[in-house]
Parts: sequence; structure tokens; C-alpha cells
Amino acid sequence: MSTGRSDEVGELVVSLPRSPESARNARSAVRSALADLDGRVVEMSALLVDELVANAVLHGEGPISLAVGVQSDCVRIAVADEGRGRPVRQAPSSYSETGRGLSIVNAAASQWGVEATDQGKSVWFELEIPG
Repeated sequence: MSTGRSDEVGELVVSLPRSPESARNARSAVRSALADLDGRVVEMSALLVDELVANAVLHGEGPISLAVGVQSDCVRIAVADEGRGRPVRQAPSSYSETGRGLSIVNAAASQWGVEATDQGKSVWFELEIPG
């Protein structure tokens, strides 16, 4: 994950298989990578990465890559897979058990987006680090 920012403090990249356990492993990796930050940022990052990895497992293709970057003012997390399809925010009924992931990301993240990559796509979000 290259942000083009000169204030990047650190980055972690993890490869994950497309399996149900990957969401749990991604949450653990994020919590570990961000352990020195504000607890609210850590837990929100873990929640949002869970949503993105679950989407990659259900709808993506090939292996999953998780990139966690810490800049001086924000955390940027990207989840990439080899699928070409772009994720779409849904408006599920109140009885639906799925379809809320991107709405949660949209509501909680400072910003988020989807980028095409040579191998597929990357879905990313940023969370501000409180000063």
C-alpha cells in the first residue's frame, strides 16, 4: 500500500487465504500492528477490517492481502484480492443478515475507496488518529 505520503511511520503487509478464519486473523494483525495507538482507533480499525476481509472472502477471488499503514495523522488499511468486481454499498432490509459491511465502513471511516490493481482490486479506508 503506497499512500504517496512522506509522513508514513510504518506499514505491515499480511497475506491471508480466502477462508472464514481470515477475518479473525486480520483483526488480530491489526490490533497487534496498532497496539500503541488510541484504543478507539485500534478497535474501529479491527471492526472495519473484519468487514472488508469478510467481503473479500465471500465475493473476491484468489488470496487476500492486508496492508496496514500508520501515518502521523491517520491509519490507512487496505484489503486486496484478485477479483475484478467492484464492491457496492447495499441497502439491506432490517431483516437481512448480510449487506451492511460497506455501510459500516462508510459511516465510520474518515474516508474510503476502491482502487483497481494489476491483480484485481484494493478496498481501503482511513481513520484519523486523535491529536
